[in-house]
Amino acid sequence: MQKIKFIHAADLHIESPYRGVSNLNPELGERLIQLGFKAFDNLIEACIVHEIDFLLIAGDSFDSENASLSAQFRFLRGLQKLTAQNIPVYIVCGNHDPLSSWIKEINLPEHVHVFQGNEVQQAEVLKEGKTLVHIYGVSFEDKVENRSLAEQFRAEDKSVFSIGLLHGTFAGIQHKNPYCPMTLDQLKRSGMHYWALGHIHKREVVHELKPTVIYPGNLQGRHFNETGKKGAYVVEVDDKNTVTPTFISLSEVVFLREEIMLTEDESLPSLSDKIEGLKGRCIDEFGSVLLRLTLKGNTPLYEELRDARQLNTFADTLNEGVNYQADFAFISRIENKTQPLINWEERKQGDDFVADLIRKYEAIQADDTTQQEIIQSILEEIDSSQVYRKLRKYDLDANFSLEALIDLAKTRSITALIADKRDH
Repeated sequence: MQKIKFIHAADLHIESPYRGVSNLNPELGERLIQLGFKAFDNLIEACIVHEIDFLLIAGDSFDSENASLSAQFRFLRGLQKLTAQNIPVYIVCGNHDPLSSWIKEINLPEHVHVFQGNEVQQAEVLKEGKTLVHIYGVSFEDKVENRSLAEQFRAEDKSVFSIGLLHGTFAGIQHKNPYCPMTLDQLKRSGMHYWALGHIHKREVVHELKPTVIYPGNLQGRHFNETGKKGAYVVEVDDKNTVTPTFISLSEVVFLREEIMLTEDESLPSLSDKIEGLKGRCIDEFGSVLLRLTLKGNTPLYEELRDARQLNTFADTLNEGVNYQADFAFISRIENKTQPLINWEERKQGDDFVADLIRKYEAIQADDTTQQEIIQSILEEIDSSQVYRKLRKYDLDANFSLEALIDLAKTRSITALIADKRDH
């Protein structure tokens, strides 16, 4: 058997908008769309540099079923480059780019195969006149596909390395759009050696061997639920059908969540220096980044940081000039989770109202029964309100941190009382 080398990519979402950033900085939002195009260009270049035998795209090449002419042109230009290098491309369509949309209007280049909908098809990859791989795939005919298409996959010749190409989710996993449900048992029964999956934007090796099952994640992060490096897998198969997948980063901008600890002698200039230092380190490691910062620690800046308007102005100041930088670090949001400089142990030893209140808060935090009584009391108080109708949909024990809320209430009320005493 000949050795095989291919790239498995999915969820390119070409021309995806960056609405959150665009609302804060429209010019940067437009630039991010172009960086999304560049991530696709990086994929095409990686195919050439790694000298692969073929490229797999497991659905959602475009972000919308109404892809613009510009997006279609960039996509076709990339595929044409691969055709010029004799690198075939195998594509299935997903919920964002179903067959009923863009794909019917595009005259695809030679060596690009798009699998049709409704039933699984087989494509044969040849190398030097010999069969290298069998690829089995099926596309979404329309943007909603609730059938378990994985059940249709069966390897026809077990002597040939077989790949299943599919866009979908594992049954039972919580997901906003749980299309094309599948089970691992279905994938194993198919006889495939490798499953090239798409739809889930988190990179994951679901099953390592016999078969190897992989979600490469999306090509480029689009918001703060898609943090870290994004890209595709270079997959090598030796003459014994041993599969070795290697992740390669292709994204042009990375979303990151970072924490900064403030000290008891922190000042605004020193905090600014910490943030600028973090921005520099992120740029060195990732290139361009979008940051969501959380400030923690006990600090004299607590009162100033509580003012959301001042915090937003501070972020705007830190973002000055970002539109003109080749590699940039844009701060999307600063969240204040600092604590005031209060010696809680010393304060609760007093005989005033503040000390008594601290002791009451800590007693509540140590008593699970009291906490549950508080929950029940709150729900009864708002029984007929719109808030309650939303809350009652959730299991409060699982989704609701009463302890954190009590700690927040303690901090804010005690701080306000101490500040009030100082003012008078």
